[in-house]
Amino acid sequence: VSFVSTYPESPLEYLNYKINKKDWHDKIVNQINDSKYDVALFINSQSSFTNLAHSNKNILWLTDSAKITKNELNRFSGVYLSDLGYLKDLPHRDNFVSGLPFAYDPIVHSPMPSIRKKRFCCSIINKDLNRDEWLKKSNIEGVMPDVYGNYFLRHRLFWRNPSKFHKTLKIYQMGKVYGQYEVSLNIHSSVIMEGTNMRSFECAGYGIAQLIEMKPGLEALLEPEKEFLGFSDIESYVTQFNRLKNDSKLRIKLVENAKKRVAAEHTYQHRINTIFKNL
Repeated sequence: VSFVSTYPESPLEYLNYKINKKDWHDKIVNQINDSKYDVALFINSQSSFTNLAHSNKNILWLTDSAKITKNELNRFSGVYLSDLGYLKDLPHRDNFVSGLPFAYDPIVHSPMPSIRKKRFCCSIINKDLNRDEWLKKSNIEGVMPDVYGNYFLRHRLFWRNPSKFHKTLKIYQMGKVYGQYEVSLNIHSSVIMEGTNMRSFECAGYGIAQLIEMKPGLEALLEPEKEFLGFSDIESYVTQFNRLKNDSKLRIKLVENAKKRVAAEHTYQHRINTIFKNL
C-alpha cells in the first residue's frame, strides 16, 4: 500500500506548487499513471484527473460535494458518495456504487486523559451560514457552547460574546479538548444534506456524549436517544441541552453505546472493506 498526496507536504513542494499548480498536478498524475497497482482509491477529484490512466482500476470517494465534470467522472470505475444527497449532482450514474459515510480511526480518535472538573459543552466547527443561525439562537437562549474554530476573531458572533470562542485546533489537539468537556455539539455545515459529518463518528471514538443536529438518514448510522441526542429546532435543542446537563447517567450511557456502535460498524477499515467487497 502506498499513499500519494495531491497537495504539497513540504515547503519545497509548496513553493513548486505555487509557482505552477498545473505542472505540479500533472507530475502527480504522471506518477500515478506510471505506478503498477491493482486498485487506487481517490478521496475527491480535481481537474487534472481527466488525464488519469487505468480507469478500470480507479475508485473515487466524493466527500462534501459531488461537483465533478463528466470527463473526470469517466476516469473511475466505481464512485462512492459520503452523502446520498449529492447523487443529483453527478453528471451521470453509470459508475455510481453506493453511499459511503464518513468514519473514524480507533487509533487517532481515542479517549484522552480527562480532567476532573469538566466544562459542559463544546463545539469544534468552522464558519458556516447554518452554524451561524444555530449559534445566534443558542446565544439568545443562554445555551451556547464553547466554540473552537475560525469564528475566533473572524466573525461578528465572536465580538458579541468573545469569551465563548477559541482558536482553531490542530487535529492532534482535538482529543485533549474533548477530554475537558462533558458534551460535544455537532451542528452540520450547509453542505451536509443526508447522514452526518465525520465529527459524529470521531466524537464517539473520543468518548464524549453528543448533541447532534438531525439530518435525514442519520438515524441509520447512529441511534437517537441510545447513542446520541438529536435536535431539529431551537426548542428541541434547548430541551436536549438541559437533559444532558442535568443527567450524568444519560451522558455515560450515550458515550458507552456510541463507542460500541462505531467500533463495530464505522471505522475506516469498515469503509475500505466495503469498497473491496464491491470490486
